[in-house]
Amino acid sequence: MGMNPFTNLMVAVIALFLFGSSAHADSRPNIVIILCDDMGYSDLGCYGSEIRTPVLDSLAADGVRYTQFHNTSKCWTTRATLLTGQYWQKIAPGKFLTRECATIPEVLKDVGYGTYMSGKWHLSPARYQDLNTTPAARGFERFYGILHGATSFFDPFTLTRGFDPIQAPRGENYYFTDSISDDAAKNIREHRKKSSDKPFFMYLAYTAPHWPMHAFEEDIAKYEGVYEIGWDELRQRRFARMKELGVISTNAKLSPQNPGAKNWDAVDRKWEARRMAVYAAMIDRMDQGIGRVVRALKETKSFDNTLILFMSDNGGSPENIGIGNAIGCLGGKAETREGEKIQVGYGPGVNPGPETTFQGYGPSWANASCSPFVWWKTMSHEGGVATPFIAHWPKGIRVKGKINSRDITHLIDLMPTCLELAQAEYPNRRDGVRIKAVDGISMVDSLTKGEPVSNRVLFNEFANKAFVRDGRWKLVTRKVPSEQWELYDLKTDPSELNDLAGREVERCERMKRLYSEWYAGTGFKPPAKKVKKSKKVKG
Repeated sequence: MGMNPFTNLMVAVIALFLFGSSAHADSRPNIVIILCDDMGYSDLGCYGSEIRTPVLDSLAADGVRYTQFHNTSKCWTTRATLLTGQYWQKIAPGKFLTRECATIPEVLKDVGYGTYMSGKWHLSPARYQDLNTTPAARGFERFYGILHGATSFFDPFTLTRGFDPIQAPRGENYYFTDSISDDAAKNIREHRKKSSDKPFFMYLAYTAPHWPMHAFEEDIAKYEGVYEIGWDELRQRRFARMKELGVISTNAKLSPQNPGAKNWDAVDRKWEARRMAVYAAMIDRMDQGIGRVVRALKETKSFDNTLILFMSDNGGSPENIGIGNAIGCLGGKAETREGEKIQVGYGPGVNPGPETTFQGYGPSWANASCSPFVWWKTMSHEGGVATPFIAHWPKGIRVKGKINSRDITHLIDLMPTCLELAQAEYPNRRDGVRIKAVDGISMVDSLTKGEPVSNRVLFNEFANKAFVRDGRWKLVTRKVPSEQWELYDLKTDPSELNDLAGREVERCERMKRLYSEWYAGTGFKPPAKKVKKSKKVKG
């Protein structure tokens, strides 16, 4: 049963009395959710990569790695789903959260948690003029980060603290990934000073390694020459390493190149290798920052009772960036604050990394990032929706270093998991508005005891690309409402290479009906496309 505003207040008071005093030390865990941006399934060391991620690798070694956790294949849709436990179609039809949902920080704040966010929001209207849609209005006591979906790492656009627009300091040492990490670490230390035993919820939403490819030369230098082997050889090496680690099954096969991926012999190899080196440097720097967050947890004696969850919002991005992308993410001009021109895309001698460049890393490297799967960001095939998922909690996870390849889990499960750990009740009304029900289920028993997550059917849809996941079976399409659905048995074919739709007609029809019922139940109505008026021909 849900709670009205008066009951919310009473719960908060009771929680403060029971959990907030020294006589009754609060045993509920801190929760830190770390989300990175546009990173592929195989881009961490503990999932098969050559990129140096010792902090995340260490968390994985002492925690649990899930191999069948799913996102929603797109940046803002993942953020809406993660924060609410609901499919985004129900509560974020226009790229920002409606009032028909509650967020994790809103619910946990009601039961005595401190709530903090550092990083990328991407759930406000395009013009960012409605303060009621910002993180500070959706349950976060403190917010530092950007409202936009992408930005320069050296001079972030829409940088905000609380409700107030701010500008980043100019100088050689400022880098947005570092500032996100440092803000989170600062919040951990200050929370412990002011709140004693009060637990906290922290959402750490990096923009790395989303384009533009910006990084410090000292980090890029670590990967000099590494990627001159090309994307095909890189995929082969990662695939072998993933099997060795056990993050993919021994019967898995490496998918062929995606359409759009290129022949290594037909490209500017030096520039291409540089692009991937910058991408690797961005992930490397993020891992360094997570190390500082972990250090703050240890210094405040919070580490042992903190659940850390790490994941990516979607697969690697194949986007080759144009001037429109850059201007939208830089505040209107492709130039630095001092007026220096920013080179968008590739040009002779223009290597990514500095602030004066604005590039992506392209489809061929995105294909490698998503090894061994087909496709990438925005797609409902595994390359778009499969993410590495690391859970670490010294006090709560019994079997450390485990790889969980059994449980099929999803972003919608994070809200119920947080609710159970925080001993919180999900509201059915908030501020006089009826709240839609959560779609997920709690992962607590899976995390702590290794018990299986209940079987259920999962769904995804973005830009008419969709899937239905029912146990080992996955029905997927690149275009709804066409009848071109593909069916895969992911237990024997995790890379989605052997389409069984023609042999399993009845199963396909049943799963398509499930999809139609689910989609209709979300109430989502895509915005109508504008029809261009034809020009009259003079005659």
